[in-house]
Amino acid sequence: MKFFTSVLIRRSPSFAKKGLIFVLLINLFFGFLRAQTAQVQLIHAAVGWPVPPVDVYVDGILWAEGLSFAKATSFISFPIAPKSSVVLREAKSVASSTPLVSFEVEALQVDKRYVFSVCDEESSAPVPVHLVIDDAVQWVSSDTGMTDVKFMNVGPKVPAFDVLLRDGGMILGGLGFGQISNYVPLHPVDNYLDVKASGTSNIFSTYRLSLQGYKTRTMRVFVVGDVSTARELKMYAVDDAGLVTPVDYAPVARVQYINAGSAAFDVYKNGTRFSNDALQGGAMPYKYLPADISFRIAISPAASVSALTPPPFHVFEYVFKNIETYLAVSVGNPGDARYPLDLLFYDKAREKATAADKVDLIFLNGSYSIGPLSLRLGGPENTTPPIAYSAFSDYMSLPAENVAVSVYDATTNQLLSTCTLDLGALRGQALVLFTTVDLDNPKSFDLRLAKPSGVTFPVCRVSGLRGLDASEAYLRCWPNPAAERLSVAFEAISTVSKLFCRVFDNGGRMVAVQSVAGGRGTVDIDLSPLGSGFYWLELCGENGQVLARQKFVKQTH
Repeated sequence: MKFFTSVLIRRSPSFAKKGLIFVLLINLFFGFLRAQTAQVQLIHAAVGWPVPPVDVYVDGILWAEGLSFAKATSFISFPIAPKSSVVLREAKSVASSTPLVSFEVEALQVDKRYVFSVCDEESSAPVPVHLVIDDAVQWVSSDTGMTDVKFMNVGPKVPAFDVLLRDGGMILGGLGFGQISNYVPLHPVDNYLDVKASGTSNIFSTYRLSLQGYKTRTMRVFVVGDVSTARELKMYAVDDAGLVTPVDYAPVARVQYINAGSAAFDVYKNGTRFSNDALQGGAMPYKYLPADISFRIAISPAASVSALTPPPFHVFEYVFKNIETYLAVSVGNPGDARYPLDLLFYDKAREKATAADKVDLIFLNGSYSIGPLSLRLGGPENTTPPIAYSAFSDYMSLPAENVAVSVYDATTNQLLSTCTLDLGALRGQALVLFTTVDLDNPKSFDLRLAKPSGVTFPVCRVSGLRGLDASEAYLRCWPNPAAERLSVAFEAISTVSKLFCRVFDNGGRMVAVQSVAGGRGTVDIDLSPLGSGFYWLELCGENGQVLARQKFVKQTH
């Protein structure tokens, strides 16, 4: 246009003047046309519409080509008219061919953004699809550090649902079919979303919505499918450029690993390194791990090359459940026949206190060289029952202030140690108190505290206690895993005249008990009435004192 104008000026002033006016009028005309448009993105979200890709015509003019399910356009200029006709035809067909479906769109506003979504209609509708129009579309996020996300329920078989951000509470409630949410600000990272039936605790599925690289931008997520199974409910994320990405079905659990064992370890999950040189008394922060799949968790020597080099001390199998929070704690000593290396799983763990102004605390006895312990945290109302080796207490809710900690030998009720624990800076957190064994001095142990961040620190050291001598109790069971019957070998101090072999399920409920004479012997326990899962075998004296404890697995064929 500049070249054309310069040629006019060189030819003659009068001709140039007329030509310049003509050029200006042309520019004004096309500028006017450009101004009389809106910006529209079209999303093909009709999963149940059994047609090939479609072309889109607006008022008889080809506007978009080759759209199939889970495809979208970028934002494209859309003409302003009192009414516009949007027609969908089979891709690559001529403009005069029979439309698959058509819609009428009322006048749009100039220079405004819209999102048109072609969605499935309910089965009773005469037309299989309908057009959902979102007329409240932002250009950028309202917070420059966030990504604004809208959710659309476009599945006729999807009931009204709520969306919860894992560890962040509900972000969306009661979104029914055909409805569009307001924008939800989310951090531009991987966000784990739990989708549940509106107003219930029934979670359909969990998804990982990755917003990395979308800082200050907006995103739309449409939901289709049904809730017959977790994987049938599907989410798709759509960005401004028209890129449609399936949102991953990603059931996950939160897991913190704590090493209360006798040495430093490396930990592998399904062959991948999970913890490197986890020191005795150390911990990892809570992490997301896939749920509903079997994990092979290998405990290997520190500084190992891989999960197989050198060979691991032991490999444990476990299936984490979606939404649950776990503690995974290694205890015991590799190669010790009486107290071998073990990995304990606690499936009711917490990262946060139940009250924001409190601190929740759980205790694990990880020292096998001592008898049961009892802890008092502040007043007598916060006293644990006797906690044997490898057992957990329940959570206790404590004030976020200085708390006196008293450690007792639960067998003799002897006070072993006292100290003060400052909880003032830990308000709102759920913490783990645990003991670790001292191989150099079996009559001593350390009491340590683990935070959800993985930071641990010593609370106190207890020395000179009675402990359990090697001659006091011995317990072994086989086969492990067991099916119908469990064989048990035991030995206890000669002064104990009667013993009890007790079986507890993983929730702490006693499900079997058998009395035996004191001393040394073997006994078989019938497991046929029990379901599959983890169980605990305890050898106890007549006064209920736990002399030895071992975990086993019941399998059903």
